[in-house]
Amino acid sequence: MGTPVVARTCAFLMLLVAVAVASGCSSPSQAQSTTPSSQVLVVNTSTQPVPVAAQGTANVAISNTSVPVSGSVSISNTSVPVSGTVAVSGLTALNNADDPGRIAYQSRQSPGAACPIGPGLCFTFGPVPAGHRLVVRHISAEFEYSSVPNPFSIYALDSGLRGITAFSPAITSTTAPVIVTFDQPVEFYIDASQTYIIEVLAPGATVVGLPEVSVMGYLLDCTAAPCAAIAN
Repeated sequence: MGTPVVARTCAFLMLLVAVAVASGCSSPSQAQSTTPSSQVLVVNTSTQPVPVAAQGTANVAISNTSVPVSGSVSISNTSVPVSGTVAVSGLTALNNADDPGRIAYQSRQSPGAACPIGPGLCFTFGPVPAGHRLVVRHISAEFEYSSVPNPFSIYALDSGLRGITAFSPAITSTTAPVIVTFDQPVEFYIDASQTYIIEVLAPGATVVGLPEVSVMGYLLDCTAAPCAAIAN
């Protein structure tokens, strides 16, 4: 009876050895967790940022309406939509005298003559060239009187002696001979073939110097672009 007991004991021991060997030889991958690792969370503080390099191209939207720029800016697109107002510095304004449709105008008359009506001294300008319209922008003059005129008034009249504009320049000289000069901004229009008159009214004073009146402005070429009728 001792032999069967020994045989069973040996079989049991061999079974234990087989289980131990099987457990020790299991694959390491089977012992690890099967939880997927498709997402990785990296935690860094603001003092240790993770370096990131831009990849590819992207569109950048600027919501601010004012972007400070230094240096030069190159714009390759020929049409840039702009809304609101735009301030531009460093550009030379277009001179009206250089516009092909505008011709610089300057005329001077001296010594004048008695006016058809009234006691004034009249200077007749024109006629305006055919196919053009005259825009008068300045009237300037120099007079020398024996005494201070009172009043001293300037009138612009059309060819029918109808008033267009008038002004009274200041007189700063009070001792004889009284020299009066002025350069007055104005704006009025004279059409082709028409003349106009600058009347100087200075009662109580005698002209002792050579009076002179100059008119400056520009001519519009109505053949380059039609000139609309002047509204009255």
